[in-house]
Amino acid sequence: MTERMGLNVAGCKRKDAADNAGSKVCQIQLGVAVILTAVMLICSVFGFAFMAGFVQMALYAWLILLFVAHVCVRKAMREHYDLPGVCCRDAGCIDDCCVSYWCGCCSVLQMASHTHDPEEYKYECCTSTGLGPDAPPCHIV
Repeated sequence: MTERMGLNVAGCKRKDAADNAGSKVCQIQLGVAVILTAVMLICSVFGFAFMAGFVQMALYAWLILLFVAHVCVRKAMREHYDLPGVCCRDAGCIDDCCVSYWCGCCSVLQMASHTHDPEEYKYECCTSTGLGPDAPPCHIV
């Protein structure tokens, strides 16, 4: 979704929307979370509780970073499509924080449905945009 809209990981518009640096963002985010979780479990199994605590703090910091990025992307999309807030209409980003925290999966599906028509352009796995090569980009102006 961020790739389709020309956003970087933090939800801000990329300087060069044609730059493909963000195309592997989801794989990198998932990879870091999996590696941190695996290292934490290995440290716990082998009795390195002190080291596991540091890795656990790093994992929590990474999850907080991903949460902030999700809120920023949601805010950018709401501003682009001029959508009102769901629970706090004039509260700025509080609405995006609440929806991203309690309804994160639903929020991702809602944002995906706003970036294209699923009847016209089908989803495709393992592409930079999540859509087929014939789907047009949806860059924020």
